[in-house]
Amino acid sequence: MDGMQTQPTKPSFKEQMHQAREEAILRSTCQLLGEKAFDAMTMDDVANAVGIAKASLYKHFCSKEELCSAAMVQILG
Repeated sequence: MDGMQTQPTKPSFKEQMHQAREEAILRSTCQLLGEKAFDAMTMDDVANAVGIAKASLYKHFCSKEELCSAAMVQILG
């Protein structure tokens, strides 16, 4: 070992934006789940609440079930 430590790499701007959007999606999902039952909430509802296209939402989460699972982990975690 040469004694040099590497600095942790800072996420790129694109990665930071992806993470920020994902957090906004999860916040909106939590809010919508509080207002509606799981069966009543749609991916369109979430996309509209965040202000993104539904196709963009699916770039982050493959299904409503995956999205709601991630939202529950965030709430409980």
